[in-house]
Amino acid sequence: MNHSPHVLKIIRLGVGIIKISGCVVGGRWTDAVPDMADADAVIGSPFQALNLYPNPAQDVVQLDFVLAENVRFEWGVLDLLGRQLMAEQRTAQSGEQRLKLPVSDWPEGTYILYLRSEFGLESKRFIIQR
Repeated sequence: MNHSPHVLKIIRLGVGIIKISGCVVGGRWTDAVPDMADADAVIGSPFQALNLYPNPAQDVVQLDFVLAENVRFEWGVLDLLGRQLMAEQRTAQSGEQRLKLPVSDWPEGTYILYLRSEFGLESKRFIIQR
């Protein structure tokens, strides 16, 4: 009997937390896929060629990226304790994109900038240092 998945069930549990299970030939749902590398390969992200600079930053952080398709997405920043510092919804056409984030009033430290859509999640770590 072949036990390789032929149908995938994807459940988004939160920012960056995805449960994936596969339906085997017998028709039962298997356990969640434990390795997020497998999930990224299955889902595919619309965000490509991410370039965050300058890093470390003092006043402004800029993120350039390419959207593989027209998509509605959220972008935001978390601190290393997971606290949401900002978030914004956007709708954009496929192609080159640029986001600028003023950080001159933010304390020095390490932060995570993320891009999230229903199709994928990407993140970049950056440092504010003066």
